[in-house]
Amino acid sequence: MGISQWVQTSGPQGGALKEIVAANGNLILSAGEAGLYLSTNNGTSWRTANSGLPCNITIKKLISDDEFVYVVTEEDGLFKSEDFGASWLPINNGISNFTFNSIYADGTNLYAANEDGGVYYSPNRGTSWEEKSSGIAMVLFNDFAMFNGQLFAAGADLFGTTDNGDTWNSVGLPGLLTGAIKSIAATANTLFITDSNAVFFSNGALTTWTAATVSPNAPITSIQTSGNRVFITTSDGRIFFSDNEGVNWNLIQNNNTDRPAEDALFTNGRILMTTSEGLFSSGDSGLNWNESNNGILATSIESLHTNDSFIYAGTKNQHVFRSGDNGQSWTRLRNGLNTIESSHVSDIITYQDNLLIATDDGVYESTDDGNSWTKILDPGPGGNVATLATRDRVILAGVNGVGLYISLDDGVSWSLTSGSGLGINSDYESIVIQSATILISARNGKVFESIDFGLNWGEVSITNGFTLVYKLILHEDKLYAATARGFWVSDNFGGSWNAFNDESIPLFDAEIVDDLVYAGSDQGVFVASLDGSPWFELCAGIGKRTVNELVLTDDLLFGGTLSSSVWNYDLSNSIFPPEEGSSNITETVELCSSDTPIDLTSLLPNSIELGGSWSPELNSTSNILNPSVDSSGIYTYMLPESDCGCSTSFQVQVDIDPQTSAGDDIVLEACINNEPFDLLERLGENAAQGGTWSPSLSSGSNIFNPTIDVAGIYSYTVTFDCGQDTAEATISISGGFEIPSDLIDIKTSSKEGLITVMVDYDNQFEFSLDGINYTQNNVLPVLEGGSYTVFGREINGCGFFQKEVSLLFIPKFFSPNMDSFNDYWEISGEINQNFTLTIFDRFGKLLKQLDNNNSRWDGNFNGKRLPSSDYWFSIVFENGSSESGHFSLIR
Repeated sequence: MGISQWVQTSGPQGGALKEIVAANGNLILSAGEAGLYLSTNNGTSWRTANSGLPCNITIKKLISDDEFVYVVTEEDGLFKSEDFGASWLPINNGISNFTFNSIYADGTNLYAANEDGGVYYSPNRGTSWEEKSSGIAMVLFNDFAMFNGQLFAAGADLFGTTDNGDTWNSVGLPGLLTGAIKSIAATANTLFITDSNAVFFSNGALTTWTAATVSPNAPITSIQTSGNRVFITTSDGRIFFSDNEGVNWNLIQNNNTDRPAEDALFTNGRILMTTSEGLFSSGDSGLNWNESNNGILATSIESLHTNDSFIYAGTKNQHVFRSGDNGQSWTRLRNGLNTIESSHVSDIITYQDNLLIATDDGVYESTDDGNSWTKILDPGPGGNVATLATRDRVILAGVNGVGLYISLDDGVSWSLTSGSGLGINSDYESIVIQSATILISARNGKVFESIDFGLNWGEVSITNGFTLVYKLILHEDKLYAATARGFWVSDNFGGSWNAFNDESIPLFDAEIVDDLVYAGSDQGVFVASLDGSPWFELCAGIGKRTVNELVLTDDLLFGGTLSSSVWNYDLSNSIFPPEEGSSNITETVELCSSDTPIDLTSLLPNSIELGGSWSPELNSTSNILNPSVDSSGIYTYMLPESDCGCSTSFQVQVDIDPQTSAGDDIVLEACINNEPFDLLERLGENAAQGGTWSPSLSSGSNIFNPTIDVAGIYSYTVTFDCGQDTAEATISISGGFEIPSDLIDIKTSSKEGLITVMVDYDNQFEFSLDGINYTQNNVLPVLEGGSYTVFGREINGCGFFQKEVSLLFIPKFFSPNMDSFNDYWEISGEINQNFTLTIFDRFGKLLKQLDNNNSRWDGNFNGKRLPSSDYWFSIVFENGSSESGHFSLIR
């Protein structure tokens, strides 16, 4: 257990979307403050595509020439993608001012309109730039188009160039437009321009212009071409298009949205429309529309709330969402919220088991967990309700520019509190109430207090400079404030304030859990001990995204972000301060070694950018893990340190169940006279223990007994988590046969005490003197003379033999000193034939003659003791064989 990490939930899906373009089969989508999204399946699903872009970037313009994709960012200049939107490279060489409005591509030539006026030109797809603003340096341009071999730049005026911007010529537009040209587009024969209200077109030399007969009755957001079709996007989900150079126009109406159509793309038989609440698609030329936000998590969260059953997320322009499974799925709740103003939900509270939401259209109440809504406070036009609070049966609503409304009867009736001392001309941020005391913070940096339910007001602002208080938090007996200048605390309900610590990080919200405080900011989330310790950054997973709202449910801390929906953080897996060496397991996956390879990045949160690296490295050297090659363990995905200045890693626990082997199929011949053997060992060293035999062996284990078990096919099956494996042993049993005795030659050595066995047979043999312990050595030593049975058997066959042999053991010395030890030189052992043994001195003199009946000598000759010396013997058997040698007499 250690520091946990943030994980993006599945929603709310959608967001404020801008341009959408195609490149080599990919679709790329601008989500403004949320960056870019990429689809490789014609918009069925999406993922973030910000690799190579700066952190928390805002996209102002997105274009494609199908080979390369280009973006204009708000503050970081221009970027190019060479892989159809998957990753990005900066292209700002030669540019001093990185703020641009638009970009246009014509082959290798690029043109970019600077926000301060003028145009930059690149002849090499952005490798280098030079300013081409002669005569137009102070003209602001919004869009470009190529027509009749000229590049036209449109904005405060319309200019054309035929020499890549070296010279510009003004195109007269006498009294056509009521404002600047917002957008420009061209077909092969016609140039179109539009301001926010009307469309004009011209052919040829642009000396005359015709007003298009289209009546959008709402501001026009863009004009574009798709082949020979020209179309404009406008409010209430409308697209007007013309297929005859602007003469006649047709309406495509998306009845699923009341928001302006920001952009449209006609691709592969579908129409894709971007709006401020997400992406819509139609597959039948605009007759029917569906939301297509799968994977688009760009929603701006304005408020978070939880009750015993659900988590609620109020959004900037998509109403309110609900989740009953900790963010795994979200449901949009808009029944009764029928105005655009009610789509902005700035606060959510629970009152008497009912839900109340603050919107730009008043206060709404739900008695059925958000399934339907009823307006209970209508402050009138422009009466944006910013914040709510409740105690007992009191409900408070702060209305921007109006003041504080109070209800004492469950919201049935409302009254506007006295403005005496309250800055009613300001917007509001947060309210808390304790007994009859009310505190409300305003956008002007002041905090106001009333101790008589709003009749009179005084100021209890945080001093020492302008301090905007975003959230007031009452916890136990203390009041806390998340502000633009850090975290503050009051022990007397706002009577005086003290800085929580010496750090001035702008904080938008805070959640106090036990003795820790978690705070959301424009730099991510921080945690500190309530004793005022320094802030510790909790950036793992979420980076430094702006977190507006925090709410706790059980052990999960939820964070609502400015442009990437809702995230959660598991407090049960977190220790603060973190322990050294602690790990952050994002996901655990169990695989079988026979499974198909998987892409490990598919197990990471949807929100992260690709471009990191795995440790340990996968055998594929990419993101693909092959269970048959790679090993079990923890794989860490390290993102570049450029991820918002936060070095972030994700860990995946991979558990691979190896392919348990039952061993190899074998064919084996056993002899009926063989000893029982371990059949599992014969299947090979990879054969796993714990399997079962079919048919079962007589031993009840792995032991095969040839004298009991029968010949046949024995199947050995091992069952494991990922399946089972079977090996077969095909066994034949042969009866033993005796090797003919004439093929066996056994020699004995009485002097050495050895029995040597020679077998005139092709196969290898092993030998034994007891029929139990066998050796492949054919020389068998004995310690004394006597009769022996020599056993022999084939190593890889069924042949065997046994032969009786006799051996006389002749001692090498004796000491006839009558001490009862070795007093006689005596032949030991038995043989099955008679023999004659004679003893000589070294000169050949016969000293003694012995036989079967008298086989020992006392060392005397003719009654006299012979001296110590070596003596010789010769033994002759009745079959004519003989042995000779010498021994020692020791006195």
